[in-house]
Amino acid sequence: MTISTIEMQKILVVENPHTPVDILVRLANDDSYRVRCSVAKNLRTPTHVLIKLSLDKDPSVRMYVGLNVKSHPSTLARLAFDKDVFVQKAAAWNPHTPANDLEDELGWWEY
Repeated sequence: MTISTIEMQKILVVENPHTPVDILVRLANDDSYRVRCSVAKNLRTPTHVLIKLSLDKDPSVRMYVGLNVKSHPSTLARLAFDKDVFVQKAAAWNPHTPANDLEDELGWWEY
């Protein structure tokens, strides 16, 4: 599947560090999962938008929320229990994910 010119323009807008937050908020509802992924990984995306994107139907979007260091710890804790293993791993890599949630879900500390 190829990316359209309009979709690429939206992604470039989201990745521009001078894009106003209200545009990020609007593009978080875009039909394109690629655009929503770009919003999810943007460090200027507001917490309430990251929470919404953490519930996205596309696991790629949820994965980028898990990687975003601005995601709230409670959101990351929930993503650590996601049905998609890549989302779980993204949340595990985030330094703001509560360690006790990783222990409970992933059993990393049990040898």
